[in-house]
Amino acid sequence: MKNKILFIETGGHTIHRRLMKEIGADIIYIPDGEIPFYLPKYSLYIVEGSYIIASLIKRRVKKNAKVITLFCDPRLFYLKINKQFNKEKNRIENCSWLRRIIAEYSFKNLDGAICFGKFLTELLKEKYYMNGIPIRTIYGFIEEERYKQLLKIKPNLSERNIVFIGDGPDYYCKGLDLVIECFREAKKSIPELRLDILGEWKIKNEKGFIKEGIHFQGRVDIVPYLKKASLSLHLGRGEAFGINVAECMLSGIPTIVSEYTGAKEIVPKEFISSLNKKEIIEKIVNYMNLDLGKKKEISKEIRKPSKKFTEKESIRIFKNAIGELENERQNNIPI
Repeated sequence: MKNKILFIETGGHTIHRRLMKEIGADIIYIPDGEIPFYLPKYSLYIVEGSYIIASLIKRRVKKNAKVITLFCDPRLFYLKINKQFNKEKNRIENCSWLRRIIAEYSFKNLDGAICFGKFLTELLKEKYYMNGIPIRTIYGFIEEERYKQLLKIKPNLSERNIVFIGDGPDYYCKGLDLVIECFREAKKSIPELRLDILGEWKIKNEKGFIKEGIHFQGRVDIVPYLKKASLSLHLGRGEAFGINVAECMLSGIPTIVSEYTGAKEIVPKEFISSLNKKEIIEKIVNYMNLDLGKKKEISKEIRKPSKKFTEKESIRIFKNAIGELENERQNNIPI
């Protein structure tokens, strides 16, 4: 890229860093919620997640510099449903009227937006498409070595093992509470069901969960668990395009997702559910009761949509998006 680019991390994600390095961006870290009082001079600033920080940066940089937000989390969805997740209290709460006013103001200051997946792109256009700002859709990727491993997996479809992949603390966005509730109900019909939760979560009464067939495994290598799984659940509420869904599908494991999970765009319709518990439970039980031959057919087909999430393809899409945003802002062309 000809122009100097600065990527401002607010949470930090290895995929985001990898993409930014591909366009030669410098990287600094500003904790989400903190106000940047000083920033070095760049012509383009890309902010991870926070449209509020992006808006504040816009007021502090040189006049012809541009500021873009990389939308990669549930903030847009939470604004839509008037909710927010309180990390300190570990609970979902109503969004304050002041926060909504600040959000509306902040969106007006953006020069562009990059969204992970179509779901976030649609949310942004639906309610916060201010001043015709250019928006582009990009995707994460499955790391090359992991990609090769997952493609070789032959899942044990005759088992009754369900896997969930995702880190906390925001159980509401990840839908972990709903996963556990629906698992418990499905287990009443299929007693041998087991649920492995892969990711970092703070939990209490772990022994009680184990008695129910629910196992919090922590942040571990997912490959051994995918090999013995026959189904994955991801019942998100506003999550961006999580690459974990693509990883499960590349392994040949069908994944039931909610209609508010970003990765739903690659999931077959019969595996997409509303947040209605009864509907989710029926899908779990119905799938588990299929004969092995049918499960193998589904497993073979389920790999196909996820094969495109390679590092090379993700980088290509991202570079094109940045290039298009650069051309649009330089020529002042709204879309």
